[in-house]
Amino acid sequence: MTSYTVNKMQIKHEDPHMIEKFVNAYNKQKIQTLANRSYSCVNDFGNDGEKLEIDSNTTQVEVTFMTPGYPPLKVYENLHGNFNFEIYAEFIEPSMSYFGKWSSANEIVNEQNDWLPQTAKEADELSDTYPLIHHFLRECAIEC
Repeated sequence: MTSYTVNKMQIKHEDPHMIEKFVNAYNKQKIQTLANRSYSCVNDFGNDGEKLEIDSNTTQVEVTFMTPGYPPLKVYENLHGNFNFEIYAEFIEPSMSYFGKWSSANEIVNEQNDWLPQTAKEADELSDTYPLIHHFLRECAIEC
């Protein structure tokens, strides 16, 4: 059985056209294609619901998507290294009991935790550290 990771990503670029390219890839489930990076046995990913619409001057967008297995860290690396996107991402995979974050900024250490909060209070203590997935951590602590 495949486990799924919920990924929340903030992506920035000085050039609004690059954000537009990213959003088009996201809306078509072609993020891996844009990043020129693939994972074996994993289909390309992105939005599988309502299409994201942006203003033509947008230089930042936040997206949520699911990937089978682990988060697409190599895709993040390629988007940053090859296209100069600034990326901050958080992820959670409840069935495997892990969550973490990745950033293209040097001040944030890429980290992964192999446990999930067991109570709403424990989840709330992580709200500043994991603002994008805090509600998933809280929901998991209450329901899992």
